[in-house]
Amino acid sequence: MYIGYEEERLCKVGAYNGQAGTGSSFMGIFNCRPNPIKEVIPLSEFPGTENGEYVVRSHNSGEISEAMSAQDGGAVVGMEVAGFGSDVFCACPVNIVELEHRYLCPSVLSICSTRPNMSPLSIMDN
Repeated sequence: MYIGYEEERLCKVGAYNGQAGTGSSFMGIFNCRPNPIKEVIPLSEFPGTENGEYVVRSHNSGEISEAMSAQDGGAVVGMEVAGFGSDVFCACPVNIVELEHRYLCPSVLSICSTRPNMSPLSIMDN
């Protein structure tokens, strides 16, 4: 999608890395204007996130979203980028593993500081 230089919108460049359904989606966000810009972006705009659940992480802030699915109408990511700033968001698939009476939901997050393969875990009681 083309975004004009004078528009008060974020420029987004996305890519998908990995096999279908198991890879990660990356989106570079660029603000070409001097003032901060806020946008809400649906998960469906991240390439390759049509099926399954994903967590989205901001490289700048380190914030991680709740698990969400593009099939849900409310699966959105809010972002704010400073004037002439940029950020990289990665949408990583969540896998559910059942252990006795609990579920383990690991997701590999790449580009986390100097640790290339951190894995945040959440445990849910059955």
